[in-house]
Amino acid sequence: MEGFRLHSPSYGAGRGGGILLVNIKEEYHRESLEISYFYCDFLVLHLFLENLIQPKKISPSKINDLKYEIIDTMDGKFWLPKWAFVKAKSPEHLLALAGLGSRVSSLWREYMYELLCCKNIPSFQSELGSEYEMREYIKEQVNKLIDN
Repeated sequence: MEGFRLHSPSYGAGRGGGILLVNIKEEYHRESLEISYFYCDFLVLHLFLENLIQPKKISPSKINDLKYEIIDTMDGKFWLPKWAFVKAKSPEHLLALAGLGSRVSSLWREYMYELLCCKNIPSFQSELGSEYEMREYIKEQVNKLIDN
């Protein structure tokens, strides 16, 4: 949590978890289903905060407000708007977004955490490259995983 400039108190358990939203639509007069997978966690929110991806029609201040609303929540319950979720291209891409085992390999989460450590921890030295290199890698990898 230090990379986020947060200190996790004992009541903070579970704050690092992600939320999966599954959208199921009937198509062609109930002959088939369209299933879409959406995902959000604190690293995804930081993709928005760092301007690595941008939700449509949402201001940076609104994204920042949501971040602090989540941080300030003592009981762990908060509303998460749908714009805060990214749409995964497939179930395999969803697993990679969440940092779980997948046939789609991506180190975006490791690079994102490293980037945040560089920005938020004084004198932190990254072994993954410069801030610019990390930002470019993260954008490239995340864009391979999400459906814009």
